[in-house]
Order: sequence, then structure tokens, then C-alpha cells
Amino acid sequence: MSSNKYIDSLIGLSFIFVIFPVIPMSLRIGFLGGEFSAKASFYTLFICLVYSVWLKRHSLRQYHLYWKELLYITLLGFSIAVSLVNGLINFPYYDLVPGTNYMNHKLEAIIQLIFNESVSEYTLSIIHFCFRALKNSLTQLIFTFGFSYLIFYWYKNRSETILKIVSKGSLISASLVVIFGVIELFYFGKQQWALSLLTYIRPIVHAIEINNTWWPPLFWPELQIRSLFPEPSFLGIYTVITIPFLWNIIFTSKNKKLVFVSSILLIFLEMITLLANSRTATVLLIVDHILLFIMMFIQLKNKRFMISVVFVTLISLLSFAGNIVYTSNVLYVQDISTKSIKTNKSSIENISTKEVANQVKSYGENNISSLSKKDRRSNNQRYGVMKADLDIFKENPLLGIGQGLRTPYVLNHLDEDTLNGAEVKMWIENIKNKGLINISIPMLGEYTSRLSETGIMSFVLFMAPILLLLFRLLKYIIQNSKDTFVIFFTIAYIECLLTGIGTTLNELYYFWILLGFGYALVYVKNSCNNKVDEISEY
Repeated sequence: MSSNKYIDSLIGLSFIFVIFPVIPMSLRIGFLGGEFSAKASFYTLFICLVYSVWLKRHSLRQYHLYWKELLYITLLGFSIAVSLVNGLINFPYYDLVPGTNYMNHKLEAIIQLIFNESVSEYTLSIIHFCFRALKNSLTQLIFTFGFSYLIFYWYKNRSETILKIVSKGSLISASLVVIFGVIELFYFGKQQWALSLLTYIRPIVHAIEINNTWWPPLFWPELQIRSLFPEPSFLGIYTVITIPFLWNIIFTSKNKKLVFVSSILLIFLEMITLLANSRTATVLLIVDHILLFIMMFIQLKNKRFMISVVFVTLISLLSFAGNIVYTSNVLYVQDISTKSIKTNKSSIENISTKEVANQVKSYGENNISSLSKKDRRSNNQRYGVMKADLDIFKENPLLGIGQGLRTPYVLNHLDEDTLNGAEVKMWIENIKNKGLINISIPMLGEYTSRLSETGIMSFVLFMAPILLLLFRLLKYIIQNSKDTFVIFFTIAYIECLLTGIGTTLNELYYFWILLGFGYALVYVKNSCNNKVDEISEY
């Protein structure tokens, strides 16, 4: 097998493994990947990195690292380092660092060996905290932009292979997600076999109750499907990015069986996305279709494209209808079961039209209009944290407060209503018990969190290549309107960027893989024209 084949297999597995973003603790190698050790995609990409170095072991100069890329990485790394060092020097919350469960015997032994004197647990905690902040900043740079560059390096002259990897990977991962999602449908329908199967499989595919907290639970407390993912929002992020790739198969493939399989997957994928009852997923699913209709105007002369748009739109309507009918039936059965009323076939079939209509209205209120209401679901805490991040940025606009140091700052900037939230109270209690080394407030918005942590200078450097790729993709589409794959790739990339509004870009590893693929697609003028249009061999 050639080196390209090995690399393609590893990158293909990385693309599929985005469906495992929080693997069990027993499978992680924490010292190797830090926060990224939770993601299955990290390990295949790391193997790819090691294999690439091994291939070029006799002449590392063969990697052809161009001065522009080196300059960018240097500037971004320097800006993050300056921000972090400044943040550590001026950090006013060191008293919150030690936790009652903390003891670092290895660090104590090293200090004892070097300086021949013992240090207090408090001092050990501070040293560990600072060292880990510096290490995490470095590893995050390597495992994000670094891995993206690695992907770009391998495919910048083989862009035709990207279509194959994306198509095969999407079909495989979507199949796994749909199969597991269908099992959940039976679970919510009170099927005992589904309950037993989920109880057995869930601890294998993702961690359960990390750090003795409620998340991720073995079973979600409400009627919200999450398939293989630790929570429904993760499922939503995955589906809205994957759907455009399934569209590409439906729109371009001449293999009728492949189109049929992709259509079935699309029906169930959209249905379980809606059943996730994730507001972000619902809105982004709508955005998917809006972007599709915008792209349709570029393809007005392409009759097949227009027919396919109508087809996938009908699929979406069918999925929404399936969601409403399923939800109505499940809730009806649960209601009857709660009331201990004997259920028969006729009673199930006689679900009123009014009830279905109410369910449609309820779905819209819970998953669309509720986004603008601060007091609905988790909005109060989410908006409170994002506002706190912006307030921190206003106070530290140039350098921010340092990457990985935002947790106590955020808590200090939350309003009273947000502080009274159950989740925020849990964060505060865990910090008191375990210290800042072990507990941090999640990034509930990539862009607001990054502004608060690194300031405007680093933020601009961070966003520059991301937005540059978007510009190049849109430019390419205008110049090459018949390249359907790049159209759908661009939709998926835009969806990735939009997910960063309400969560971190690192939630799934999708974004960094697409960033590398995207630059490979636009690297050489007309490079995408060399792609194979036919993927029927899969």
C-alpha cells in the first residue's frame, strides 16, 4: 500500500470519527492531547502526523513549509503567548486554583530533585496551573491549525481525493448515526430491548458523568434524541454539516442505488435532527436550506440541479412530518400510560388533528422563537456567559486575559439572574471543591470567548485564514458555477462557522478537517476541475 493510501485511510477515519467527540475516559491519553484527547479524530490525525514525519525522516526540508504559513503560525503563536504571559502575571484569582482533591506527587519530586527543597501544595498547584495553561495553548495551536495544515499538505495536489473521502465518510458516519438514532426512537416508544441496548452501548461510545457531574447522562431526561453523541446539540452540529455532503451525492451521482441509500439516510438524519429538539440545530437546518436556495440561483440553467432541490425539499418536509407524527404518538402513548388507561389500536389512531397542530406550534415555540427569549430553556445562562465574555473583552481589549484563564473572570461578571441558574451554581460548587485546575466554564461561543481570552490582535490573526478560505470558496463558486461539490462543501463550511456563535469550534473536530480540505481545494487554480464527478464505485 502506498503512503497516499495509508494517509487517505487515516484521514478518512478522522472524518468518520467526528461522531465520537467525547470518548470514554479509559480510552484517552490525556498527556498526549490535553482537551483533544477526548476526541477520537485526534488519534488518527496524530498517527497521520507521526507517519508523515517518519516518511520524511531523512529530509525534513521536503515538507516545503512556505514562508507565509510559517510567518502566520509564528505571529499567531506569539500573540497568544504574549496574551497568556500577561494574563498569568496579572491573574488575581490564584487562591481559587488549589482544589481539595489535588496532589501532584510527580511535580513535587521534580522540584525536590532540582532545588533540593520541598514546596507547599499551594505552590505546586500554582506551578501546575501556569504550566498547564502554557502547554494547552501550544497544543491547541498544533492540534487545530497544525492538523489543518497537515491535511492541506497531503491534498493540495490531490484535491480529487477529497470528494471520495468526504462522500464515503459521510455515508458511513451518517449510517451509524441513523442506526443508533432509530434505536432511540424505539427507546422513547417504551421498547425494553432498546433500553437494554442503549444501556450497554452508550458507555462504550462516549463518557458518562465526567468529573462526577450529571453530564453526559446515560439517558437524556427529556424527549430529545442524541444518537451516538453525548448531548442533542452535538448531534445537531454534526447533521447540519453532513447533510450538504449527502445532498452532493443525490445531486451528482449516476448510481441510482447510491442515490436511494443517501435519500433514506437524509430522511432519517433530518428527522432525528428535528427530534433532538436542539434550537441551534433547528435554526441551522433551516439555514442549510436557505443556503441551498441561494446556491440554486447560481445553477438556474442546470435542470438536474433544480429538480434535485425540489426533491431534497420534499424530503425535508417528509422528515418534519415524521417528527411531528412520531412525537405526537409517543407523547400520546406516554400520557395514556401515565393515566393507566388501557390502550388499543383505535385509540392510537385517533390522535386528533388539533393535537398534531398543537405539536407543530409547540415545536416552533420551543426550538425557534425561544432563541430570542432570555427566560426560555438555557438562554439565561448561555446569554449571561456570552455577555460576561464581551464585558471582559471591553475591559481587556488588546491582549485579553489569557487563554484558559477566563473561568473566574466570567463568574465575576455574571449578573444575579445568571448566578442563580442551576448549572452556574454547580460550576461554582465544583470550583470550590476541585479548584480551577480541574473545572472550567465551557466556551458557549467561540468568538466571544476568544475575544475575552486573547484580545482583538490575536482574534484577528485567528480569524484571518478562516475568513480568507470562505472568500476564496465563494470566489471559486462564482467562477466555476458547475462545480457542485465545492458548492456543497462551502455550505458545510459556512455551517461550521455558524456553530461557533453558540459553541466552540472544537466541539467536534469537523471544522479543522474541513479547513484543511478547503485550502487544498482552492490551492491551485482550477484544481477542483480535476475531481471525479462519478462516485458510483462506492
